[in-house]
Amino acid sequence: MTHLLADTHVHLYEMYDANRFLDAAVSNLRSLGEGVGSSSAQCLLCMVDLPGQDAVARLKDEASYWEVEMADSGRAVATRASGGETLHVLPGHQLVSTEDLEVLALDCRFTPPTEQMPLLELISLVREAGGVPVLPWGVGKWTGTRARILQPLLGQASEVLFADSGNRLQGSPIPASLQYALDHGRCPVAGSDPLPLESHESRAGCYATHWAVEEEGDAADLLRSCLTQPKAGTWEGTLTSMVQFVKDQAVMQRNKRAPWLKWSAGKSS
Repeated sequence: MTHLLADTHVHLYEMYDANRFLDAAVSNLRSLGEGVGSSSAQCLLCMVDLPGQDAVARLKDEASYWEVEMADSGRAVATRASGGETLHVLPGHQLVSTEDLEVLALDCRFTPPTEQMPLLELISLVREAGGVPVLPWGVGKWTGTRARILQPLLGQASEVLFADSGNRLQGSPIPASLQYALDHGRCPVAGSDPLPLESHESRAGCYATHWAVEEEGDAADLLRSCLTQPKAGTWEGTLTSMVQFVKDQAVMQRNKRAPWLKWSAGKSS
């Protein structure tokens, strides 16, 4: 039996330190592994680059006490010099459709379009590029007209996955689209979705999906199989507390209005 713990929505922002980022990610995923009774689980991060970013290459260049070996596919294995901790890191992109819906392209590398595309075309583009398309929940993103756009995709398990976000408020109801997917045997995935705040440098791996599979082999290949089957997994980790949720949203809105004033929202809780 192989246990996988994968954070499928990870950003590496400019203000993050590569070493601290990797340290926190493996610590968070190991804690989740202990919670599910598997301290030896394979730990994985699915990076989703914004325009101009190359997270895997940056980790290779900047992580001084982690050895990052990158394959031609863009996948990498990061091993810490002391303690022997290992993280599997997969490349990817975060895209935005003309309907202002985010699409994650997991486990792939390609040149994203310079102009926005309609959602269905964007999903097709990701699949053609060899990626796994994922629609992540976001604050205020799955309401009104956009909720109606998502509805037809809920029955297309082979076309796109849905995902929960660690930025969702603790105690809030599961969004209707995710609940529908769960009720119909779909397997929404989970990701931490760190924000461009210094306090979120340590969030990677705090919210993830756990799979227990009979197969053995390369962890990234097994994850790819879980995502494309898709196989049932469980969400592990904690959502955002009310205090931290309010702080994060307030600082994000302030930074949008006055980008020259970059506030941090304090430590995540």
